[in-house]
This record gives sequence, C-alpha cells and structure tokens, in this order.
Amino acid sequence: MRKGLCVAISLLVVALLMSGCGHSKGMNSPQELTGEEKARVVEIALNTSQASEWLEAEGEYEITSLGWYAIDDGTWWCFDYDGVETDPNRQLVPESARWYPGVTIRVGEVTITQMQIAVDLEIGKAVLVEGPYPSLSSPDRFPKPAPKPTSIPPAREAIVLVKSQFKGERQGQSSGFITSSDGCILTFLSETTDLESLEVVLHDGRTFPAQVVNTAPVTDLACIKVEATALSTLKFGPAAALEAGQRLMLVGYSAGEFGAIHLEVVDPDYPLRSPMGKIYVVKVSSGESGEGALDIMEKFAGTAGGAVVNRMGEVVGVMLAVDPETGESFMVPVDYPGLVLLMKSCGGEVSAYVDPEKTISTRAGQEFAIGLPVVMRLGHKWVESHDNDMVALVGEAYIPDDVTKPGCGGIQYFRFRALEAGITEIALALKHSGTGPVVEEKVFKVEIK
Repeated sequence: MRKGLCVAISLLVVALLMSGCGHSKGMNSPQELTGEEKARVVEIALNTSQASEWLEAEGEYEITSLGWYAIDDGTWWCFDYDGVETDPNRQLVPESARWYPGVTIRVGEVTITQMQIAVDLEIGKAVLVEGPYPSLSSPDRFPKPAPKPTSIPPAREAIVLVKSQFKGERQGQSSGFITSSDGCILTFLSETTDLESLEVVLHDGRTFPAQVVNTAPVTDLACIKVEATALSTLKFGPAAALEAGQRLMLVGYSAGEFGAIHLEVVDPDYPLRSPMGKIYVVKVSSGESGEGALDIMEKFAGTAGGAVVNRMGEVVGVMLAVDPETGESFMVPVDYPGLVLLMKSCGGEVSAYVDPEKTISTRAGQEFAIGLPVVMRLGHKWVESHDNDMVALVGEAYIPDDVTKPGCGGIQYFRFRALEAGITEIALALKHSGTGPVVEEKVFKVEIK
C-alpha cells in the first residue's frame, strides 16, 4: 500500500515538475511531452526488471526528476531539464544522437542511491538503464547543494584553431585548447625552426598573435600564449582510468572546420616508435571499419593538438598523429611525462613527490614523478640512480620558476615507471655539472604493489 502511494505521489511530482516543458523523444528535433506521456515515461521506467527488483528490496523511493538522455553509438549524455542549456557536455553531443525522456529514481536519506532510466515512448521500452549507484547528491558527499552555473560553461569556447606561418610562404594548421584563462594554449607544432608567426582563432572568430612558451620535442606538442583574459578553459580528467573499449571524443578543427570525432580506446599503453625513440601513447580507432587509411587521414587533417575528452567533458588526452599507411590513430594521455611537464608552463600543475620522508606508493605499470628544486646558474644538477629491475626512468626535464629567467631557479623532474611489485629506493644526488662532488643527497623509498 505504501509503495503504491509512493508511485502515485511520484507521478504527481513529475507532472508538476515538468508541466509545460519541451523535449525531443527519440528524435533529433525537440517536441513537447504531454502530461500523459510524462506519466507513461515513469510507468515504463518503474516496470523495468532492474528497477522492480531494486525497489522491491529497498522499499520507499522517489522520482527526483524527468531528464533528457542523448544516446549515440553506445555513448550517452544525461541532462536535467534545467541544465540542458548550461551543461558543457551538451555542446559535445553529436547531431546523430537520439534524444529520449528518462527519470532518476532514488532511495535513502543519508546515503542516497539512484538509478537512471531512459525510455523510448514509441516502442514502450527502456533504452538505457544505469545503476543503482551512489548519488552525487548524497548529503555525506555534498553538505550543501551544488550551485547552478550562471552562464554556459566552457566546452566549444575553449577549442581553438592554430595557424602557422613558416618561411617561404609555407603554412600549417592544427587544433588546440585553452588551459588557463589568461591565454595559455596546448597545441601541436611539428616544427619551430622555420616558424615565422602563429595566429590563434577563437570560437567566436577573434584572432590573436601567439608566442611559443615551451615545446615537447618527442611529441611535437607545444604550449603557446596569447595576450587575452577571461578565456574559457577545459578541465583535465583521469587519464590513468583509460581502458580498452572506452568511448571518447576528439574535439578540434578538421581541415579548418570545427567538429567532433568519436573515438574508441584500442590500447591505453601502446609503445609507439618515433624518430627520438619509443614512447607510450594511447592507440584509438574511429569511424567505420570500412574506412581506408586515406579516408581517415582526411578526417583527421588538422586535428593534431585537439582535446580528447571523456563522457564528462574532461580532457584525458591530446590528439597526436595518424599512421598514413594503416590509418591507426594515436593520442598522448594527459599523464604522459612530456605533456605533464609542458602543462606546467601552460598554467597547469605537475603532480610530483618532493619529500623523501614520505614513501612513494604505486602499482606495477603506473608512472610517478619526483621533483626537486635546483639553481641552474650555480651549475648544479640532480643525478638519479635506481634499480633497473624495479623501476624505469621514462624521462626528465627542468621547468624554471620563471620562463623568462631560466637560470635563476626551478624544479628538476624525473618521471619513472614502476615495473614489478616490491620495495626499492631511488637515490638523487645534487652535483656540480652533474659530475662533481655530491652537494646534497635524497633517497626516496618506493613501494610497488
């Protein structure tokens, strides 16, 4: 009796919440749902086998909202109705996506658990069932309700087109994205020797001259800077969470036109051979299996340097290159050592261990960084030594505190990859010119699980 009453109350709540709101039901064009259709959405969702079993075990529940679900090729985006125009992911939904009404069902008061179900009213069945899982709105996770944005968050606005002018009237184009509101941009520059000028085109058509701040020679990625303020930026996500089969989206400029390309992770730790040695990148695939290498090359023309985002709209990688013979595509994950260090000069931060008193805890196959201060004008340099069976040195770099005064002081970073489980040590000695007597020594304990 109590459960039946809850259903009736839930239907009433949804009808009140969504009265007069528009929606596109399984189509690309929006349509308004009638009160009867809204009630039908709830009825179909509650009668799915997953929801029925879950609610029978939980008891009381409530329908918290009727939302929109965009579904395309296995990828889905969920929006509360009030957030359709203010969600950054909304701008990443491709035109081919189908839209469906759906509900969020939740139970609990202290720890809230929820389920999200999207419905196709034409066939009367659920097309998406997610959960149950802990809700982000649980009181123990957010003491206060998360504030709603007052303006459209950045997504499309943070993607830029980079035009390169070289000597001899040669030109080039690449994609890029803004990493700091004062004009730092990550992009792809295949060469800088004959580079005469750079121009950045924003989403609204404004153009700015740009200067190169720093480069990562192995990957040809670069940090450039424009003189502008209050620019939209993108957030960085967890690259370490990438898995084979995961769906991503490349956002950038293809042949000078803005667009988004669906990607799927093939190998999250692929050893790619480059002219400067082997580097570990993420191998991805795109489009139909029938596409040839030339078709893929044409699709990706100009996308190098573009942001690769996950379903949450977070940057997890940067587009790198396409093999012209096979059509295989590659991206650099955001935790790649060269990119991590490049981000430091692009307004980002390097996550590194600095205190030898704290044990470095990691897992086999994962990477970590150690960063120590050094004053280059004194001729000092840190030299590391480690057990090659336990860890491998991936790369090292020096990032000055002030890029305009590289000799005054900065941080010397060492990036390592854990190889096998066990306990080991990494010793770092500060020497004059890297070969003189030891000025200072630090030993880091590493525990690999």
